[in-house]
This record gives sequence, C-alpha cells and structure tokens, in this order.
Amino acid sequence: MTGRKKIALKTISFWTAACLLLPMSVQAAQDGGAKGVLQQAGIASMMDVSLSEEEYIAAAQEAQGASWGYTNIGIAEVESGNLNVRAEASTNGKVVGKMPKGSACEVLENFPDIGWAHIKSGEVEGYVSTEFLLMGPDAKLRANELVRTVVVADTDGLRVRDEASTDGAVFTQVPQGEELDYVATLEGWYQVDIDGESVYVSAEYAHVEERLDTAVTMAQLLYGQGISDLRVDLVEYAKQFLGNPYVWGGTSLTQGADCSGFVQSIYKQYGYDIPRVARDQAQYGTQIPVEDALPGDLIFYARDGGIHHVAMYAGDGKTIEAMSSDTGIVQADVRKDSAVWATRILKDDSFGYAGGGIGNVNAVPDMYGKDLGTFKLTYYCACELCCDVETGITATGAPVVEGRTIAVDPSVIPYGTQVIIGGHVFTAEDCGGSIKENHIDIYVNDHETAKALGVNYAEVYLKK
Repeated sequence: MTGRKKIALKTISFWTAACLLLPMSVQAAQDGGAKGVLQQAGIASMMDVSLSEEEYIAAAQEAQGASWGYTNIGIAEVESGNLNVRAEASTNGKVVGKMPKGSACEVLENFPDIGWAHIKSGEVEGYVSTEFLLMGPDAKLRANELVRTVVVADTDGLRVRDEASTDGAVFTQVPQGEELDYVATLEGWYQVDIDGESVYVSAEYAHVEERLDTAVTMAQLLYGQGISDLRVDLVEYAKQFLGNPYVWGGTSLTQGADCSGFVQSIYKQYGYDIPRVARDQAQYGTQIPVEDALPGDLIFYARDGGIHHVAMYAGDGKTIEAMSSDTGIVQADVRKDSAVWATRILKDDSFGYAGGGIGNVNAVPDMYGKDLGTFKLTYYCACELCCDVETGITATGAPVVEGRTIAVDPSVIPYGTQVIIGGHVFTAEDCGGSIKENHIDIYVNDHETAKALGVNYAEVYLKK
C-alpha cells in the first residue's frame, strides 16, 4: 500500500477508541506511528475496522482530555445489582453507598496488593473491590459507551413548556440541578424528553452536559432520589427510638409516648410545634393523599368516622409509630384500609433544626441517658457580632467546632458534659452572658446560618 498505512482496532470505531488517548499517545503516533498509540493506550489485539494513520492521529487529538471531568476514571463492572462502597478496604467494612452497574467514580488511590481502591463517586467516598472496577483504558472505553447527554437546569422553578416559545403552555417546573434527557438544540431552546413527551426549556436558564451515573448514598437507596436531607435526618432520628415503650398520654421518646406524643416530640426536635393529639394534628399542615406521602409526612387513620391514630411515613410503604402498649414504638406497613389522608408539615427548603453540619444523626439508642428537659436553642458563630471578639476559642480553651461545640450555663450543664440534641452528640465547651438555665447556644460556622436557624426548642438528653 503506497501512502496509506492501515490500522485495525479491537472493538469499536475510532471515536470510541480515541477517548483512551492521552497527549503522550498523540505524540507517539506522530513520532513512532499509530502502532505506538495502540500500545500506549493498552490495546493489544486487532479487528477489521480500519483507519489511516492520519485519521487516527486526528481522532486522538480530538479526544485529549475527554474524561467527563474525571482525572482517573473508574467504572463499576458487576454482572447485576450494585458494587458496594465500604468505609474501609475490607468486606467487613460498613457499606456507605452503592455504585450501580456502569456508574463512574474518581479513583483516588489504587491498592493492587490487596485488591481495593479508594474512590469518590457523587456524594459517596470509600473503598471498592477492584475485582469489579474497570480502570485505565478499559474504563474509558466503557465510559464512552455509557455517557449520556442531559440538559441541566441552572435555576429553581425552570419552566418546561410544550412549545419552544414563551407563549407555550407550562408542562411542568423543575428545580435547579435537575437533569432532563437531551433531544436537540433549537434557536434559544433545548428540546428535552420527559416520560416520552417532547418538551422545551429556555437555553438561557439551562446548559447541556455529558454525564455518567454515579454512586448513591444509603439514604438515597432507602428513601429514593430527591428526598431532602431534612426528611432523611428526621426519619433516621425517629428510628433510634424503635423498641421503646408505648405510654398513653406520654411524650417521652425514651420513657414512653403514645402515637401523637411520639410524632409531636420528633417534630419538636426539628423546630416544629405541632398540636398534641392526633385529631388536631390531622388538621395541621397540608392534607395530601396517602399515596403521595414522602418520608417524614404524617399518615392518619380513622375509625367510626373519627381520627384515632397517627403514624410517621418512613418510605417504601413503611411507617414508624407508637402503635400500642403491646408493641411499643415499631416500624409497620401502611394500613391502606383505614388510612384516610396524610399531612405535609415539613418545609424541605428550610434549615430546620437538623440543617447544616450540626444535624447529622450520630447517636445510637444506647447512648441516651437522663432526659434533661426542654431547652431553648439559639445559634452563634465566631464573629464579633456573636462573640464581641473574634477568637474562635471557647471559654474552656478549646477551639470552636461546628457539630461539637455548644455554649451552656455551666451551673446547669457542666463543662465537658456531652448531651444529645436532635440525635446529635454535642459537648458543653462554651458559655455566654445571655445563656442562662435551660438555654443552649449551638456553634455554627457562619453568621448567615446562625441567623437563618433562629430559635428552636428541643428535648435534651444526657449522653451515657
């Protein structure tokens, strides 16, 4: 053959193979022929699809850096189901998330001697078995087959219209960050697909990206995508009291509560003051059909024409409820034959008590000691407005830490005491002139958060 060297690639067209190539591979092709490119890309065997050397070099140049935002991409390669992401590099490690088949991750560090890799995928970071993880050129090849084009909303309440015009009827609205399946680009508009319907969004308020799926957190697996952190935290907090006693007329999460006392006390920890009895709770908030309930919503049961019981919806057809003196606080199925409606009280866009870095549930049932009573909760940061002097040092000499530091009246809660508020363990390390008796000031990292959280009231427990 004169003037044209033919090259055969292993599995796919030049465009897919090009996604493997690094700048050094392009130089190898220019200096030592296209065969060098194949060798550096890690492709050893050949097939029938062919390109000229010039075409191959051009494809390689076009593909430089085509890693979809990943520096060292990995792809979950399991036959079915998910690849477990664990807190440590061991099959005994706690599962902190799962990578669905074909999802992508950044490989932070590989440990070939033990067969594990440290990865980050979406919101999940941990360790996965490299037996089920593609890396290097193989991962890039697989990723190129899996990548999808989406339109991403750049603003909350983005209007999706049935025509590519502001005169078109609003089909739905989507929140900022929502991904829609891309169809085409029009003048000033993107055509997208929603459940088989061709609809349109303004290109002024959205952009097109190529995306790969990522891992899901355990909370997302339990509660589904799109469920707010507030709802997840509230339900996880409620789960800590499973097995505790039912006491008619009670409101104590540890010593005993009835159905309405239980949900009232849970909601109180998150800054919501709801009525005491189920009949009144059923009229509080927004009534919705039972089938529309989200985790954290309340479900009401009727008998003989009147409300007689309330449960908290926990997702997947389950509830958490103080059922009876025989069962105590349990997880149960929604009883559709007698469930009449649900109510929505939670404001997903509000901070709530459990907002920010101070609300992650880290206390387990065995940690709960004496109930110290109901305390007023306020919030402060290390700025001069909150502390007169911006030092970042507490009254005990320890540095302030969000998620740990609280200011107390030391005559009520001595310094060094650990307490549980809203399922989170805090340490009494600071004080303040206005912090007297049953008043706790919770440290947060910035003044805007402190102002936004406002004033709440919550039950405080001594940590054993």
